[in-house]
Amino acid sequence: MAGTHVLVEVPIPPSGPATAAAWGIRVGFVPDTVVVEIDEQKGSMLLHVLDARDPDAVIAAQTDSYERRQRRVFP
Repeated sequence: MAGTHVLVEVPIPPSGPATAAAWGIRVGFVPDTVVVEIDEQKGSMLLHVLDARDPDAVIAAQTDSYERRQRRVFP
């Protein structure tokens, strides 16, 4: 089913506000994804994804992107 709009909760590593903010900004560049909330206490980022037929795949893609790109700058 195309165009499935969902909220996806992505776990984020404990790292501080700069890392969480940078991740949120980077996610905002993706055309179909909007950051709804970043909860550092809970360790999660809530995303509104316009086409998320597989929420687990969204989580995996976000985590992979963080590990490959952002972690090098914000360990």
